[in-house]
Amino acid sequence: MSNGDLYDVGRTIGQGAFGTVRKVRWKEDGRIFARKELNWAKMSDRDKNRIMAEVEILEYLHHDHIVRYRGHYVDEEAGMLYIFMEYCGGGDLSEIIKQGQHIPERQIWCYLVQILLALQHCHHPNEHGRNRSTGSAGVVENADKERRAQILHRDVKPDNVFLDENHNVKLGDFGVSKALPEMNFTNTCVGTPYYMSPELLQERNYDFKTDIWSLGCLIYELCALKPPFRAKTRSELITLICKGPSPSIPKGYSKELGRVIKKMLDKNPATRPSATQLLQDGKLVSEMSFYSLIDPCFIVDAVSNFSIKSTAAIIAQKNAQISSLEQRQQAYKQTEDNLLRAIAEEKRNYQVLMRRREEANKQVAELDQELMKVSQRLKKLESELQGLRERGI
Repeated sequence: MSNGDLYDVGRTIGQGAFGTVRKVRWKEDGRIFARKELNWAKMSDRDKNRIMAEVEILEYLHHDHIVRYRGHYVDEEAGMLYIFMEYCGGGDLSEIIKQGQHIPERQIWCYLVQILLALQHCHHPNEHGRNRSTGSAGVVENADKERRAQILHRDVKPDNVFLDENHNVKLGDFGVSKALPEMNFTNTCVGTPYYMSPELLQERNYDFKTDIWSLGCLIYELCALKPPFRAKTRSELITLICKGPSPSIPKGYSKELGRVIKKMLDKNPATRPSATQLLQDGKLVSEMSFYSLIDPCFIVDAVSNFSIKSTAAIIAQKNAQISSLEQRQQAYKQTEDNLLRAIAEEKRNYQVLMRRREEANKQVAELDQELMKVSQRLKKLESELQGLRERGI
């Protein structure tokens, strides 16, 4: 049996310069995957090496908030490379932005925390922690594996942040990723211009902090529904990103969110925070605990940064939020009950009016018949009167 006989090919869910992505169903157990289709026969050796480097990177990444790699094979007869990935049925963040509707701040915080957890896994692979996907200690599933290099995504943007059916974030499309030995730097220019960091655009050495800049641009765009830096030409865009001021987020969002975005859009990579540092920020710790996303590897550092008073304030804030939610639910239930009673009353009124209308229609029909009879008798009498007058003359 060939590999192609093991699954059913479904609809196209993505199309681009890289090729086509289709939804496929594994026949044996009904599992759903996304199949990336690349024209292997037409690829140069350089492109083949780049793609296989991406696959090698994907094999290392096992995390709740990273699109999971499931395997690949080359169909020599068709000249195609098929890469199987976790299927994300909720679309991507660019689709949400394109809707042009206000995105609640709570939702943005949730996206930010999950993307940071994914980047922390890529950028700091050898820190002690817990793999939320497996519950095992360490970053890789096999604790005996040698320490792996840092992985830079290098193309963090709304199109590459996917959502599953439960609206959980999945960072994907590591097509321009690069694995680096720890503490090394690179100066290869890749990525999407609107989300490129100043150091990358200026072709200076850069490291994992460039992904943090891109994330800052992404989070700003979720608030403003447009990128933070826009220009008509590439040269104008580079000047604006490298030398222009970072814009403020729109009204309606908190100063805390604006503060975190500003930290990520620090033009100096040396003072720009890492994913780990951001996840230890008091507000981010609070958000992680709210969504039960907090990782044990951050607890000790977080406690050392905040006093018991600060922790109590967070707990009090959460209790107040819970109380507010309960009050809102109660008010909602009361409003719902009132509306249901009003609807029932109006239905009864409607039925009464419909019965009265039927009775009125029946009466009108009877009156029409009586009018017709009277009209006929009147015509008959007028005819007799005219005949009488004619005979009298």
